[in-house]
Amino acid sequence: QGCNQWVNYFLHSGHLGIEGLKMSKSLKNFITIREALTTFTPRQLRLMMALNPWDRRMAYGVQVQEEVKSREAQLKNFFSNVDVVIRKSTNSVNHPQKWFEEEMTLSEAYKSAAASIHTSFLDSINTRGALDAVSELIKATNVYLSARSGSDGQIPQPMLLRQCAALVTRTLSVMGLTPYTSDQLGMDNVGSGDSEASKRTDSILDALSEFRDKVRNLAKSKSNPAEYLTCCDCLRDDALVEIGVRLEDKADGTSVWKIDDPATLRKERDEKIAAQAAIEKKKLSNKWENLKREIEKFAKIESLPSLQESLSAKYAKFDADGFPTHNAEGQPLEGKAIDKAKKEVEKAKKVRIPYEKKVAELGTNFLNDMKGQLSDLQAKLQSM
Repeated sequence: QGCNQWVNYFLHSGHLGIEGLKMSKSLKNFITIREALTTFTPRQLRLMMALNPWDRRMAYGVQVQEEVKSREAQLKNFFSNVDVVIRKSTNSVNHPQKWFEEEMTLSEAYKSAAASIHTSFLDSINTRGALDAVSELIKATNVYLSARSGSDGQIPQPMLLRQCAALVTRTLSVMGLTPYTSDQLGMDNVGSGDSEASKRTDSILDALSEFRDKVRNLAKSKSNPAEYLTCCDCLRDDALVEIGVRLEDKADGTSVWKIDDPATLRKERDEKIAAQAAIEKKKLSNKWENLKREIEKFAKIESLPSLQESLSAKYAKFDADGFPTHNAEGQPLEGKAIDKAKKEVEKAKKVRIPYEKKVAELGTNFLNDMKGQLSDLQAKLQSM
């Protein structure tokens, strides 16, 4: 009998561009999927393709990679923030359901996003437009959460946020960016299995037990309060990172936890440590440069001849206060010549004042001490 219908959709894809050039074997810029997966995760590759209109040339490179990772981070942060609100609302039925202007605004943003997403998919499968609508909804949600984090006593509406997250999840599901639809929110199937949940629980209990031991030992030894804070930072930056738990400090002194990929958390932690180390190295380098200039300045002053020696080419005799009384020919100074000579002496003294102050403050050996400090700073810089 045959089939009366040929195909449902016909898509004509454009070329793949790499750093401004068409990908081809002749140009030796051919990238296989296996090679691409060393730079992107599978989801990031799907996201990169979804962000590009299917009928246009697609770019592949550093700039695209930055946008993809930024979009992915935006989505993950959105789901984590919504999860925190839902998790804190232990009983949604008894939660105050009264809406204010902020809820109305977010609700309108939800309706607008839903309409834009639907229109984008009908518009020749415009996945980029759908993702842009999702991004706008996330921005509106962030504004709402920021408004509700104030001190007015109003807390976020979990059901409204769940509705927004369900729309985002459903949209991502259509593009194969999440295994969920809308009954379960998010992108990652983290901790859903019983065995995985059990492993995570065991790891968390081990981390808390170790943390308690450290705190008790610090208390017994009556340690400095700063050591307690260091212990807390170690729990957040080391133990919980390895488990895949992100602990974020809030402005009001509380904290929230979010589930994340341990590799992502390690990378963020290492980048933060590297950035802090770079700042510390820059500070140390500036300190070294400033100290070096100080040493050079004082060494130059120290090498200067005495006042009388420096002015001996112009004046032959000086009084008890060090002021010239006779010119180089041995003739007494008079009138303006005396004033000029005094100005030259004052100028020469002014140059030597910083050195004399240092000697009075630190002793005659201060320059050698400064050189020792410079060597110590140099050793620290080389070890960083």
